[in-house]
Amino acid sequence: MKHPFFALLLLLILIVNISCGTCVPQRITRVSINSIKTKQKKELKHEEIEYLESVLAVAGNIDKPPDYSWSHKFDIVSEKCGGRWLYNKEGYFSKLNYFMKPSYRILEPTEFNRKLLDLDME
Repeated sequence: MKHPFFALLLLLILIVNISCGTCVPQRITRVSINSIKTKQKKELKHEEIEYLESVLAVAGNIDKPPDYSWSHKFDIVSEKCGGRWLYNKEGYFSKLNYFMKPSYRILEPTEFNRKLLDLDME
């Protein structure tokens, strides 16, 4: 390679992306949820965003989610780890990227689904 600096930079970017496995969205300012099945969209209110942050703060970090079909897309605008996240009603929550990391398991998915997902979005 002609430019070893660029090779090192690329390697550093790859390492940073892989090591983001413990990143949790923090200081969330906006969230929209899209149902993959019905294509319906919902914008979360301030109280719902606070609930989402509290749930993610205690969610269990997992290495890799099972091969589930995702039910919802969460578009999160936040100070840290925003972007598109995928969710399955069984409680799996993963950042959409090549490695599907970070990934979390929400402790009480039934309550989470009831509070944030409208019945008509299922």
